[in-house]
Amino acid sequence: MDLNGNSRILALFLGAVIITSGCVGQQQGGGTGPGLVIQAFEPDLAAVESLDNVRLRFRIENSGGEEARFVLARLIGINPVEWNIPTGTDIQLGNFLPANPSFGTAGTEKTDFYELIAPVLPEGQRITYNPILRVYYNYRTTVTQPITLVTEEELRRLSQEGESLPTGITTVSGGPLLVTVKTGNLIKATTASGIPKLFPVTIRIENTGPGSLARNPFSPAVLNDDSVLVSIRLPPGLVFSPNSDCQAFDQSFGFGNERQLFRGRDLEITCEILITNPPVVAESRVIIVSLDYDYFVDSTTQITVKGTETGEIFGSGGF
Repeated sequence: MDLNGNSRILALFLGAVIITSGCVGQQQGGGTGPGLVIQAFEPDLAAVESLDNVRLRFRIENSGGEEARFVLARLIGINPVEWNIPTGTDIQLGNFLPANPSFGTAGTEKTDFYELIAPVLPEGQRITYNPILRVYYNYRTTVTQPITLVTEEELRRLSQEGESLPTGITTVSGGPLLVTVKTGNLIKATTASGIPKLFPVTIRIENTGPGSLARNPFSPAVLNDDSVLVSIRLPPGLVFSPNSDCQAFDQSFGFGNERQLFRGRDLEITCEILITNPPVVAESRVIIVSLDYDYFVDSTTQITVKGTETGEIFGSGGF
């Protein structure tokens, strides 16, 4: 065994880990998770005959980190008149709480079902139908991003002495949208003469979940398809640059600003932030980014119907 060669490889690997762990470069925060999950959607019988009673059962669970509100299950993909659905295609399921690790509780799980009557088909005919369960809900994703502000003098001293400051831990609530907040590891808060500086923050939003952004027909929020409400809470001593349109995101003045993701998939926002109250030496502060949005997920199942009715039911020249 070549111990020297292995040692060199190990040193290179550890060096790569140190570089990518955030000691230099960018701070990043993100979060992704499934949000509401359709755990099961299936008929009690996968093969039936005309006019048989069919029960479509489903189970839904909140596997994300926030409360799912205004949850609505909607049955699509089949004709409700043809299947004689007496309860209608919409079922309102209320709100689903997230898991609570402090109490050891899982996220809310609910089960329900649709009652159907298989359509009338001529004797000998078989048709496979594909019902779809679409579940709408309103959700929130929140990222708490710590930043470290330092004076120019302190930054110079740290550089000369080869020291570093600890950076805080980014916290994220799991959900179907991935949010990444990028800033410098150490942000220079003043010039050499003590004048406060500007620094950029880039927020990237991606739909990495299993569904799509779309207007929830049961939610009181009025959001366009593919849109999210973006709000940013800055700590005391930081304000958006007067020349930046990011003032519309300021959480202290409202409920966020609606922005549309490109093709419903992604969006990038860059804001300039002015440091109005710089630290005396170095100080950690926190930026909070929140997204509110409507979302839906689908699940599909199959039911095969065998016709049992004679041709007379369908008129002359029938089967």
